[in-house]
Amino acid sequence: MCKDNTPDQSTIDDIKYQSELVLITKNAGITASGYLLLNVFSFISNAIITRYIGADDYGLFVLATRILEIVIILSSLGFATTIIRHVAFFYAQNDHERTKGTIFYSLKVVFIVSVVGLVLFFILSPLISDKLFNRPEISPFLRILLLSLPFSMISMVFLSALNGLKKIKTTITIRNIINPVIYILIVGMVIIFDWGLSGLMWIYVITGSISAFLAYSYLRKAYLNKVADYKPIAEKKKLWNFSYPMLFIQLFNNIIRLVPVFIMGIYLTNTDIGIFNVSLKIAVLVSFALEAFAMIFSPVMAELFSKNDREMIRKLYKTVTKWIFTFSLVIFFIIILFSDTLLSIFGTEFIAGSIVLILIAFGELVNAGAGLVGNLILMSGRPRVILANSIFRFMLIVTLCLFLIPAMGLKGAAISVAISQATINLVRLAELYYFERIHPFKPSYIKPFISGVITFILVYVLMGYLTLNNYLELFVGSLIFLILYTLGNWAMQLDEEDKFVINILTKYIKR
Repeated sequence: MCKDNTPDQSTIDDIKYQSELVLITKNAGITASGYLLLNVFSFISNAIITRYIGADDYGLFVLATRILEIVIILSSLGFATTIIRHVAFFYAQNDHERTKGTIFYSLKVVFIVSVVGLVLFFILSPLISDKLFNRPEISPFLRILLLSLPFSMISMVFLSALNGLKKIKTTITIRNIINPVIYILIVGMVIIFDWGLSGLMWIYVITGSISAFLAYSYLRKAYLNKVADYKPIAEKKKLWNFSYPMLFIQLFNNIIRLVPVFIMGIYLTNTDIGIFNVSLKIAVLVSFALEAFAMIFSPVMAELFSKNDREMIRKLYKTVTKWIFTFSLVIFFIIILFSDTLLSIFGTEFIAGSIVLILIAFGELVNAGAGLVGNLILMSGRPRVILANSIFRFMLIVTLCLFLIPAMGLKGAAISVAISQATINLVRLAELYYFERIHPFKPSYIKPFISGVITFILVYVLMGYLTLNNYLELFVGSLIFLILYTLGNWAMQLDEEDKFVINILTKYIKR
């Protein structure tokens, strides 16, 4: 009798799981490289800008650019995530007519809205600057920034399409490498020719137009030229049904991020806003790994949900979340150890934000520990749940900020951010378990935390015996922490999935 060599279902599932894990890990490696460069460039450019214009003018710069962010979100109409989700969904089914229709219809809608938004907010800018924030000097800067709006919308559509097609490397190249390099180069020119705050605002117009051109060029080469003979079909009802909740979700999410800045704009000084923004920029590095996995995780999950493969989603979510948490702990503990030194890079006046930095970093650690729970709920086709969460978080942070900022100043803003960040992630975890019976935790999840705490204590004690320059101490201490933390995780024995991921990343780094 011939032996049946057909693999059983368990073996097929393992092969499929490893295949998806390879895709996620490789693209996360690409994304991480891009985000690493983006954060390095952002760190450098912000340090240069703060030392050029000082904390007070930097506060004005932050306030003006944050107002622009709200206008961008309104103009996008929630189509950024809508494009990613539907392009990934239709492309997985080889439906090129609807994939192409999604891209072109979205482009037409957001471009028209962006032009209307440009005109409207150009007219309203004096009212916003004077009546809302009592800072009339912001108006001319805001009007310059608004000129970048149509370019930002075009770039958003094409980059979202590339993301949905899983062209992660291309998206990262444009968004996280080319744009920041151009930004730093122009910042250098602004300083050399002493163009001041106005010069810094024009950078957004230049980088936006370059990004739009590059994104279109890459998308045309990677996809549009190959499907030139297909007639676009736009599923307008599906796109709008998904996008209008996403508009409010993105609007609330961004307002949530900007609420502390806007309320500080009413009660506190420009310098306070500058210090808070620098602290926030450093603190979000804790969730660096979250961003690295997010770009590829969402389209992969959308595809798996379209195939109703819940078991694969569960396994991938657990493994990815553990790795996000493992990486995030490194940055979190380094921030606690060297908060003053990190802030002093931007100028001595920013050291006052040390406790602010630590508090916000804690909220980001909880965010990383929950993994991409929000993305998972969204890709399961529940945008209204995400919208409800956003409304709840908005109400929470507004209430906290209105009570705590007037009473506690910068610390009140930081506490508000940390509490709202931790609370919403606990709510999302409960919702995901209720809807899908999925959670990110497994027994080995505790291992990186134990290793991190032990390493933190050892490095903290060791740093007390060293008498080095602050920046040299930051470098040496971070390196020692990374080595001891890696050895600690290795000593507690890695899971098979961990070894598999390490092998993939090692091959990627060598290549």
